[in-house]
Amino acid sequence: MAYPSPNNSSQYYAPSIFDVPNRFSLSLNYSIKGLNNGKGAIGYLTGGWGISGTSVIQSGYPLTAQNNNSYIPVCQNTATGAPPCPSLANPAVGYAPGSGDYNADGQNLDYPDVKTYQQLTDNKSWLTGAIPKTNFTTPTFGQEGNEKPMQFRGPNFYETNANFYKDTPIGEHMNFQFRFELFNVFNRPNYANVDTNIPDGSFGAARGARAPRFFQLGGRLSF
Repeated sequence: MAYPSPNNSSQYYAPSIFDVPNRFSLSLNYSIKGLNNGKGAIGYLTGGWGISGTSVIQSGYPLTAQNNNSYIPVCQNTATGAPPCPSLANPAVGYAPGSGDYNADGQNLDYPDVKTYQQLTDNKSWLTGAIPKTNFTTPTFGQEGNEKPMQFRGPNFYETNANFYKDTPIGEHMNFQFRFELFNVFNRPNYANVDTNIPDGSFGAARGARAPRFFQLGGRLSF
């Protein structure tokens, strides 16, 4: 994890990028022996069926809003023919719109000042931007902002997967299993890749999503 400045290290004390404070997971497997205690033709046809699955519900990973743009100064004298900007003869006095690199150290990773860490939490808000730009202000000219890293949360994650299977014995020492696997059963959108660069028009919005519902067929021979 990179930080804008080695100074005031206590400002950058924060949760790890893998921090998930709330997570629920469930797994199950249920199989039936079949009619006639699994014996004979009826037992052969009705036995060996089963269902297994997993379900995961968890909160989002931490995010840091930041400015990755380069330094664009406003100089004291902007008239035609003025000395180069910025220079000793024509110093910078402010930031142009869209400027980053607030301390002009050549590293395009800087934090703004923060008024609040509030954000939207409903899943659809990630389509348009869950972190309001009004949370942030430009820091004092030439200085880093007061934002603490990893105080926002990315999209949460809900997914249920299921597997229906049929075990068919072949002789005494071999078994064939047919599987029908269904992923993201409820087709719940799980958004990802949030734009954390504040000047961007898509700031606070997800730029991708994890896999929608899909299924696959499979077979496994064990002996």
